[in-house]
Amino acid sequence: MALIRRNVATTMKRLILLTSLFLTLSFFLAGCGKSDPSAAVPTEAHIARSKSAENLIPAADVNSANRYFFNVNGHSKEEVQKLLNRAQEIYDSLPEDQKRTLEIVLVMHGPDAQFFTKQSYEQNKSLVDSAAKLEAFGFIDLKVCAASARSQGIAEDGFPAFIEVVPYGPDELRALNQQGYTEL
Repeated sequence: MALIRRNVATTMKRLILLTSLFLTLSFFLAGCGKSDPSAAVPTEAHIARSKSAENLIPAADVNSANRYFFNVNGHSKEEVQKLLNRAQEIYDSLPEDQKRTLEIVLVMHGPDAQFFTKQSYEQNKSLVDSAAKLEAFGFIDLKVCAASARSQGIAEDGFPAFIEVVPYGPDELRALNQQGYTEL
């Protein structure tokens, strides 16, 4: 009986963590494409609500493969850093078996790509280093749209080696969706 209670408690903790990740990042990314990207930053009230029992995602709706993707466009450097920090917190709080299955793909285009260029490394060192560290853990995959980069005058080889350059961001987003990733 104690084992069953412990398994139920562990399952609930995992569900709450995944729900918190989903809701926090959804609030963060909700402002993509809006003229005021600061509107997408989750407030403490959003975070508190995302952790409440009323907002839990039913177990049947949780992506059992732990595979997610984000369309990242139109955020400030600080907002992108907050996204990476939150992803690190979630990763750190997961049990080892879930760490091995967590996959998050960030497809960047628009001005966000400029934060990750080799040329801007000194100005964005902390952000780029955080992204590289998360990429090294193997659960975050950063991709940048080549078409968007070209439109900003950034060569495809203008990004660090850990960032994959894909031909066209919208096609990559569709492919991830078809491969069973869940968009957040």
